[in-house]
Amino acid sequence: MRLRTQAVAGLVAVVALVAAGCGDDDDGASSSTSVASAATTAASGTGGSTAAPNTASAPGVAPDTVKVGMITSLTGPFASTFGVAGEAAQARIETENAKGGVHGRTIQLELVDDASSPDQNLKAAQTLIEQKDVFAVISVSSFVAGSYRYLNEQGIPVTGAPLGGPMWGQEPNRNMFSYSGGYDPTSPASTLDGLFLKSIGATKSAVLGYGNSPSSAISIKQEVFSHEAAGIDVVYENISIPIGGVDFTAPVLDIKKSGADVVVGSFVEASDVALATALKQGDVDAKQLYFTGYGQSLLDQPTAKEAAQGVYFKTQTAPFELKTPGTEAMLAALEEHAPSYDGGIPSAGMVFGWQAADLMIRGLQEAGQNPTRESFITNLTAVTDYDGAGLLPAPVSFDHFGTYEEQQCAWFVQLDGEQFVPVPADGKPMCGTLIPNSATS
Repeated sequence: MRLRTQAVAGLVAVVALVAAGCGDDDDGASSSTSVASAATTAASGTGGSTAAPNTASAPGVAPDTVKVGMITSLTGPFASTFGVAGEAAQARIETENAKGGVHGRTIQLELVDDASSPDQNLKAAQTLIEQKDVFAVISVSSFVAGSYRYLNEQGIPVTGAPLGGPMWGQEPNRNMFSYSGGYDPTSPASTLDGLFLKSIGATKSAVLGYGNSPSSAISIKQEVFSHEAAGIDVVYENISIPIGGVDFTAPVLDIKKSGADVVVGSFVEASDVALATALKQGDVDAKQLYFTGYGQSLLDQPTAKEAAQGVYFKTQTAPFELKTPGTEAMLAALEEHAPSYDGGIPSAGMVFGWQAADLMIRGLQEAGQNPTRESFITNLTAVTDYDGAGLLPAPVSFDHFGTYEEQQCAWFVQLDGEQFVPVPADGKPMCGTLIPNSATS
């Protein structure tokens, strides 16, 4: 049985926070930047040299270069998470270009801002296709709802973090590939989180999410199924928190009255820290689990670090404390190519950008020496061994559009003093199975 990372109630559900009207009026397309590698010759390695000459086989494809676009939130409220995703994507691309690129072509990246807005996300996509003439698009944005129809109509291959909603697994969007594998738009729950919480002694849970984010709300419904499947009573449920909310005074009073011994939040990091702080101030003796917050930024904030002591965090990619070949390769590339990276655990945005770019590279490799958009989509669909640059718990497949694998896995870490500690101590990912009849969309 194939495995996949648990994106159901983690990555997708937390950071894919698409709220109607969220964002500002900045023109996302106007803040695009173009970054190209200095490497220009084919060499041995992943791309390798080829006997027959390369041709300009498709838009954005020249004999010695291939141009890809990237849409992310460089400004607006989601820039705090995604503003560094482009740097990480470029770092992954630079490591490939240093080996000669893909099929003798160096990869050029066109980075465009969607200003944390669905409308600007569409404008960014139109800019990349109609003005920048890119071959394919990397998406690391919670606002892909603005552009996915346009990208599908244009036949553009898209790789990315499965953010923004169910379009990643909905027909006819077979041009979209999530680095975490197949995506089920009906959002069935998994036993994974409930099993983990049961293993740390939870018996009664409180679950909270954003009310104006469909993805966050769905994740909380998934949590309810997961907890109940593990024999944990859900005694408090609140999906009315505003996006980015930091006032948890009233919810904490209700949580305390409920007697919950574990609290789960489907939020961005600022809300995680605010809830952890409020629980501490309210003298609520409960374990906590969040889907964001694992990263150096939390360790670098003394107040946040203090509030989060003992808190558990879920990560769908290998914890960097494990020092695997995949994590070590990413850290080395960030050190060399990401200007804002100054050591420690990369942020979620950097991980998203790195993996989305890695999947784009895999797609280019599979597309053939002289790729077309059609060959990219067709050939990547047949891949069954993608491991996310060594960061995923097990290889995932793209040959089952619209469905998850039955077994889903992720890692959990706990903040202890100045460091995150993998739980369980052996550092192995935990796994769960899908829960029948738990579709929540």
